Order: sequence, then C-alpha cells, then structure tokens
Amino acid sequence: MRTYPVQFSGAALLLVLTWFVVGLVKENKAHREMARQVTDAGWVPVEAGSRDWPWTGEVKVHRAWSFSAQGLPVVAGEIRWRGDALAGMVSTGTRGLFVVVELPSPAPLMKYHLEYELVGAVPPDSESPLRANFLLGRIPAWTVCERELFTVHKCRVIRPALVADAVQRTFRVADLLHLTSPGDDHDER
Repeated sequence: MRTYPVQFSGAALLLVLTWFVVGLVKENKAHREMARQVTDAGWVPVEAGSRDWPWTGEVKVHRAWSFSAQGLPVVAGEIRWRGDALAGMVSTGTRGLFVVVELPSPAPLMKYHLEYELVGAVPPDSESPLRANFLLGRIPAWTVCERELFTVHKCRVIRPALVADAVQRTFRVADLLHLTSPGDDHDER
C-alpha cells in the first residue's frame, strides 16, 4: 500500500490535535482540583491589582490566594512572565507558581538566584547550608525584600500538592535564614 503526503499530513494533524486536547483536559482537571483545595482549606482569593507584588518587569498574576502557614501570612498563586522578567529566579519557561511569605519583622535585601551568588546581608552561618540545599534542589531561588520572602517555581499546571511543596520549600529558606522567629532584629546582621 502506498502512503500519500495528504494521509501523512492528516495523521500528523490528528496527533497534534489529540496532544492539545489531552493537555487542555489535564489543565482543566488541575483547575478543578485547585478550586476544591481553595474551598476546603478556606483560602481567600487575592485580586491581582489589590496589592504590590515583590517583582518588577513583565510579570502577570493570573490567580492568587492568601492563607496562613506556620503562623505566618502567605500568598501563593499562578504567574506568567516574559524573558528575564524575574531577574534570574528561573532559567526558562513562562509560567509558574509563586509563594510570598510575610516575615514577622523586616529583613535586609538578600537573594540567591540561578547565578549561584548570594547577594545582600545573608547571615554568615547560613551561607553553606543555603548553597547545599539549593544545589540539592531542596530550596528554590529566592529573594528577601523588607518583610517578604518570595520564591518562584516553574510549572505549567498548578496542583494542590505542588502548592504545598512550594510553601514547604519556601519556609525551608526562611528557616535557613533565621527569618521565621518573631522579634529577630534582622537589620543588625
């Protein structure tokens, strides 16, 4: 039997369409899972324009929720960006999950991004554990600015387990930096 270019093109088109539809179904299922999680856990939706976000550039918050974790206010949600809008927090991609933890007291500016350089007033006893945890994939790239610690986790679809893991990894950063104890005077470090 001879194959013709038209038959091959049709099969290729059908394969691409199938892949696209399966992706949409998975994304729709993830949105339903997140909606159930938000409702069950009592998370509060956050309007994108209702607050200042800790990043600049071409970054858009698509949906976000506030809740409490380990006794501190947290905002997590889905963002999309273009190019290097997140200044080295992610290497590629255009979609992800963000976590912002409101710290109990102000802290000096510090960050650890993908160029593997600690910047700012990082406590000296935290440098080695931070590097080791980052290189082992236990913590993401992060930035601390005043009263906020934020992280970005590259992903295509947000699911409840991914949010829980991202929050846990963000708090690991806060613990390594000694930022979660109320009353710490971070400005003297």
